[in-house]
Amino acid sequence: MSQEEEEKKKLPEIKIASQVAIEALEPYVDQVLEAISLASGFEGAKHALVTDESWVSDFYPDPGVPTGKTRPHPFWPDKLIHTYNYDTEENRAYLKKLSELLNLPVDRQTAIYELAIGLRKRDME
Repeated sequence: MSQEEEEKKKLPEIKIASQVAIEALEPYVDQVLEAISLASGFEGAKHALVTDESWVSDFYPDPGVPTGKTRPHPFWPDKLIHTYNYDTEENRAYLKKLSELLNLPVDRQTAIYELAIGLRKRDME
């Protein structure tokens, strides 16, 4: 087996979600983005591109407070990243308001698609 074939075997296979699944969640993603827009005060949130790696914290109204600390960059260990504290009063209020608007539990690590699935499940009950 050639080295190229060996490398291909090591790579994870990318699986595209079925278009039916994507279309079924679309109106719920729109509802989540509308709620994010209301909770954050960011009107443009309604038109955001959402992927499976989109989090509610991507729309924090407060960019965070610098901690004065640094950490190595995950891809370039010789580079340092300044760290921020995102646990601010404004961001906590945003998460609380978003949770109230959607009537679903929300924390900073909640993915937008998870909220869309939660809304869809509730509609199907």
